[in-house]
Amino acid sequence: MGSLEPLEVSLPLAERAYQSVKAAILSLSLRPGQPLVETAIGQQLHISKTPVRDALRKLEKEGLVVFYPYKGFYVAPVSRDDGREVYCLRRLLEGAAAREAARTMSEEQLAEGEHLLELAEEALRRGDEAACSELGNEFHKFIVQAVRNRRLEALVDNLSEHQGRFSRLVFGIPGRMEKSMAEHRRILDALRKGDESGAEAAVHAHIDSFLPEFLANERMQELTEP
Repeated sequence: MGSLEPLEVSLPLAERAYQSVKAAILSLSLRPGQPLVETAIGQQLHISKTPVRDALRKLEKEGLVVFYPYKGFYVAPVSRDDGREVYCLRRLLEGAAAREAARTMSEEQLAEGEHLLELAEEALRRGDEAACSELGNEFHKFIVQAVRNRRLEALVDNLSEHQGRFSRLVFGIPGRMEKSMAEHRRILDALRKGDESGAEAAVHAHIDSFLPEFLANERMQELTEP
């Protein structure tokens, strides 16, 4: 079983277990299909089985953990169908968010978006793809937050976490970062112009360009078998 990082001891026990296991799943320290043994997790975190089980049930609701009767909890596997579902939902939700943001975004918010893209481009120039990827995620979050809809933010956050796990499985698609940066620029340009349909179309084009590369990546089958 992968190593779990101990977290802030002031947190409730179930929350401590939830955050620790979730971080390990998203970072791939716990791999897709890997069993999650409650006693082993509890021993690593120095807590009892009950809060661990509560944490795993919460992660099950988020789609990061699955429970098999008579077998127990496992890290949720990843399949091409999972990828299609997540990207389809992101396309719909983030496209709609970009359309709304183009109508309402202030100059101050546009400057924030510009700053995020400049930081991402600088990270890419120095070869720090991990930082570039994280800043790209922040750019997506920035657009959704501009809409000021908490339920939308929660939905997109969950989808983004799943996509992050998928992306780490196939990390290193040649030219992907450069392509994403150019696509993010087109999204911001449309937002700056207040072009609602253009912003939505730019988000759709961005997500549409990544999905085939993800689905076709040869590492998918190798890395996601339980």
